Amino acid sequence: MSLPEDVENGLSKLLEMKKKAVEVHPLFRRIYPLAVFSGGELLVFEPEGSSYRYSGSFPAELPEEIFAAFPLKETGWKTAAVVSRRALSSEEGLVFILHEFVHCYQAECCETELKRGLRIAREYWERGDYSWELEHPFPYEDGRFVELYSALLGGELERIPEIRAGFREVLSEKDFEYMVWEEWKEGFARLIENRLRALFGLPENHAGGERPFSRVTFYEGGARLIEWLCKTEPHLYHDLRALFERMMAL
Repeated sequence: MSLPEDVENGLSKLLEMKKKAVEVHPLFRRIYPLAVFSGGELLVFEPEGSSYRYSGSFPAELPEEIFAAFPLKETGWKTAAVVSRRALSSEEGLVFILHEFVHCYQAECCETELKRGLRIAREYWERGDYSWELEHPFPYEDGRFVELYSALLGGELERIPEIRAGFREVLSEKDFEYMVWEEWKEGFARLIENRLRALFGLPENHAGGERPFSRVTFYEGGARLIEWLCKTEPHLYHDLRALFERMMAL
């Protein structure tokens, strides 16, 4: 089957940008599974050498503007970037796909192992609930939490040890684990995304830095925290397991 021209062109541009993205992080030396969603179908692409092999189209029910990364049956349960077909038509959309490749890298690297060490993950898994990363009822509106996280977002980096100690007083163990998990997973991806945006001359993405707070707040806060840590401990930028452990210990 010949692919639609916009898909062919988008994949070609994506691979070009991915090669340049190695300047930001070596995770982009790898090719990750990709699924492009449009009109109720997933077009699935498997890594093959330094490019992609089209492996077929499959019916699916997903949001048309999806940007996500999760294991797919069609990729042998490897984590794939699952994205809207429209993402292939703009440079900004392609950067969002590269953001999802960060999550593919995290999944390959150490994600499952790290989750096993979290009480929150184990308890949800025991109940057969695997959607906790999106749906855990975190106390975003707690006044003390809002005060502390506002200080972090406001750039009061010299107060980070005090702020993190405050979180441990305000949050339950599971809520603290959830916060750190989201900061690590989404914050690292946001940090990489913004470095890619700088590389390609695009405006930075700081969504989540405003109230009311939500899960997206941890994208922005996590990126700032990780950048702060990596300035004094640069090895953490390349060792995601050590990065997570350092964030949990703060």
